[in-house]
Amino acid sequence: MGEQDYVFEGVERVDAVLHQERWRLAYLVVYDRTERQRDVRVARLTPGVWDTDAMIAAWVRTVAEAHTGSRPWRRFRVRLYGARGKTTVGNAAFVCARRPPRPVTMRELGEAYARWGRLFLGSLQVQEALYAEVEQRMRREVEAARAEVVWLAGLLAEAGAAACNEGWRVARSEQVDPVRWTGMQPRPSATRRRGTGPGRPAPESRACCSRRLL
Repeated sequence: MGEQDYVFEGVERVDAVLHQERWRLAYLVVYDRTERQRDVRVARLTPGVWDTDAMIAAWVRTVAEAHTGSRPWRRFRVRLYGARGKTTVGNAAFVCARRPPRPVTMRELGEAYARWGRLFLGSLQVQEALYAEVEQRMRREVEAARAEVVWLAGLLAEAGAAACNEGWRVARSEQVDPVRWTGMQPRPSATRRRGTGPGRPAPESRACCSRRLL
């Protein structure tokens, strides 16, 4: 709230009394005198050496505005006291009232809507820019992750190929059956499974044994 929200009537009398009696002023008191014959003390000020008349008058107006608040109007009286407060060197009364609200014109309403529309469109543009930036950043991260996966797969393939080549090279240098070296044993043939193993003699040896017995 500022002075533009209130109007003062008769406050120039306070300025005149302050200018005239400033040299005798020790302190001043602001009273609320809205109800006649009844002064309610509102605030007190003891001016400093460097306080000017304009500063004191501005303080009086600020006190009146704060005390009026949301009420339509209040009447105030300012009393100036001399040394030790024994004498009143001056007083003045004024009225502080709230300024009535000014009706809004159609032009002002249209300008307000236009400002709101510009703010709304500006916020949408900012959101779109943010979404586009986030999408581009996520796309770059996905591409980087995909390239890293491809690189790791290439390393694994190269490592497997190198291991196979090393195995075949060792097998050829040591004249080892590559199948046995790699741990892959061939399945026994049907003839071997039918009884040509080391525990049983071959059919020819059995025939020779029978002839000897005869």
